[in-house]
Formats: sequence, structure tokens, C-alpha cells
Amino acid sequence: MELGRNFSYWKFANNKLAANSVALVNESYAEYVDKYFKNVSNVQLVDGLDVFYADFRNRSILVHNAVWIVTHQISGLPQERVDAMIENWRKNSTR
Repeated sequence: MELGRNFSYWKFANNKLAANSVALVNESYAEYVDKYFKNVSNVQLVDGLDVFYADFRNRSILVHNAVWIVTHQISGLPQERVDAMIENWRKNSTR
């Protein structure tokens, strides 16, 4: 749910008028869902999360943030950029 909320405003995060537009919020959400979840199965997500959390250093990262990282891996983001995302979330996660 948290990731879905983020999808709803990321595209227009700097546009204060968009926050009050249901159509623009729906457009933002649909764009992110299409880009990162259209051809991703539940099994792929579960497998990716299992691998992700197998590394004890990732266990303080909240699930919605881990899903975001895993979907980037599935979408083909270069591993160096994925690693940078992981390091960032490790530094900023709640302990």
C-alpha cells in the first residue's frame, strides 16, 4: 500500500496542483504500475524478496522499499545502480 501511495504522486511530486487532481494521480499510479509490475508475477516478487532478505544487512529495510528494489532488478536496472539503491536504503532504514 505504501508503494502504491508513492506511485500516485511521484510523477507529479513537484507539481502542487497535481496533488489535487484525481486524473493526474491516477495517471502517475498507472505509469509506475505499467513500468514495474506489468509482466511481473507474484512468484518473481517472492523469490526476489527471499534473495534480498537472505542478506542480513537488508533486514532493516522496509518491505515496500525492498519491493521497489526488487522490481528494479527484475526490470533490468544495471546491478551497479541496484547496489547503490540498496546501500542508500541500508543507510536510511530504521533500525
